[in-house]
Amino acid sequence: MIRIKFNEYKELLQEVKFKIQHAQIKTVMAANSQMLLLYWQLGN
Repeated sequence: MIRIKFNEYKELLQEVKFKIQHAQIKTVMAANSQMLLLYWQLGN
C-alpha cells in the first residue's frame, strides 16, 4: 500500500479540484462561444 503524508494528499486534492474547475470554465466558454455563433448566424 502506498502511504502519503496529509500535506501531500491535501496538495493532490487541491490540484485535482483546480483541474476540474479549469475544465468546467473551458466547457462553459466553449458553449457560450457556440451559442454566440448560432445567434450571430440567425441574425444574418
